[in-house]
Amino acid sequence: KSTASSARRLAVVGRGPEPGHGPAQLAQTGGELRHRIRLSRFLRDSTSAAQRLCHILSNSRFLGDALNKSVESISWLGDNDNLQARTREALDVQTGSALERFGSNINEFATSMRAMRRHEIERIGLSWMSGVISDSDSLKAMTDVYDAIIDASLTWAVRHQIAAFGVETAPAGITVIAWAVTAGAK
Repeated sequence: KSTASSARRLAVVGRGPEPGHGPAQLAQTGGELRHRIRLSRFLRDSTSAAQRLCHILSNSRFLGDALNKSVESISWLGDNDNLQARTREALDVQTGSALERFGSNINEFATSMRAMRRHEIERIGLSWMSGVISDSDSLKAMTDVYDAIIDASLTWAVRHQIAAFGVETAPAGITVIAWAVTAGAK
């Protein structure tokens, strides 16, 4: 049975636009041996996750590379709830926590924002490629991620300048005005 299911998975991995890329990504996914063992068990027990993983690896080099860096994300493929895009409110809570935690260190704050962006864009991409969210919902979700990060970054910069000048409030309000298509929204 496992040989037949492995053959089916390899067939699915080889059907994407880059047939040679899917099997290579599959071989790399899982990293260390202990991660590969856990991954093998998970994929054995979750047929839908295995099918989704094979489809994603053979169709998206970006997501394949992301999954290789964050093997834990593969577990999202077995549960549609984990693939749901986070709300703008939830993203604001996370960026607010980062502002409080890293308020005095731009490098740590920036690193936390880049990690959040990478994590959430990966979730949205996996969700979209798995058919869990629509095109328009994925575009809105990506816009929410970028908007939350821009708002938090602007807040960090204003707070930093207020502290540097030794004043209690900013002498003027600051906003970002941009006209561009960011993941589908203007």
